[in-house]
This record gives sequence, structure tokens and C-alpha cells, in this order.
Amino acid sequence: MRLEPSEEAMYRRMDRKDRILYLIPFSGSIGSVIFLLCRVNHMQSLSISFFAIVFGLILFLAVQYCKLNRQIMPLSDCFLEIQKECLFVRQPEQQDRYESCQIYFKEIESLIWNRGKDGFFIQFHENGKSQVFCNGKQMGTIFHVRMFGYGEEEMKSVYQMVKERLPVSARVYEP
Repeated sequence: MRLEPSEEAMYRRMDRKDRILYLIPFSGSIGSVIFLLCRVNHMQSLSISFFAIVFGLILFLAVQYCKLNRQIMPLSDCFLEIQKECLFVRQPEQQDRYESCQIYFKEIESLIWNRGKDGFFIQFHENGKSQVFCNGKQMGTIFHVRMFGYGEEEMKSVYQMVKERLPVSARVYEP
């Protein structure tokens, strides 16, 4: 079974980034007008407090914009594939870095469904053939299979297929 993520999720992320980009100057201009009105009416303490709130809002929006900008990347080479003996995954991480893994079912120690409905985690033996890579560098023994780009039903079916192929010694954690 091989699944490829939908581009729709990435387009929604791009739209959200654009909306935030428009909100930054809009918040600044509205904040400036209210700040000036408070200054003209001699409400010094209110104008300073309001200025701090607007500045905090603009800073928050800028941070959100930067986060989303790092997460926007092509999904063309991403996939989730279950074969007879192993699971292959290639998924976006951030800033044009991709995570990939090849995990053999017989080496899985734990399977953990994420309560946040963001996918599931797989922990595997350290000394086996299973591997996790991020941007070409080998990573640890835990891999987060993210739901980004897949439907909830698709992810649940992948989770069930992995669960059915687990060795008897593996632990399964579900909410």
C-alpha cells in the first residue's frame, strides 16, 4: 500500500501565511491610529499600554509568519508505503529538509498513537536494520509519522496495518 499526501494541506498553509502577512501592517496601522487618539486626549497610561499590546500582537504575527514560511515546501517526493516486511516514509520536516525512514516491523518496540491526532510514533531497536534520516543525517530510534497531507481515515488504516504486523513483544499505546 502506497499513499501520497494531498497538496491541499500545503496550499492551506500558504493561504494562512498570506493572511498573516496582511494582518501585520493592518494591525500596525490600526494600532497607530488608536495610539495617536489616546495621545491627543491626554491618556498617557492607556496609550503606552495599548502600544505594548499592539507591539506584542505584531511580534506574535511575525513569529507565526516565520514558522509557516519554514514549513512551506514541495510534497512531490513524499509518500507513505507499507510493504510486506517494512514501512517506508518520506515526509516534510521544515526549511526544505525532509525526514525519511525504513522501519522493519520485526524491529518495532513500541507503537504510540498521538492524542493530538497528528499521526503516530514508532520506536524501534537500535541495533537493527531500521533507519531514520533527516536531511541525509541518521537520526535516533523514534520516528513520528505525521498526518500532514493525509486524511484521518487514511492515517488510521496505515496505523492499523502497522499494528497488525507488529511482533508479539511490541507495546502498543493508544488513548
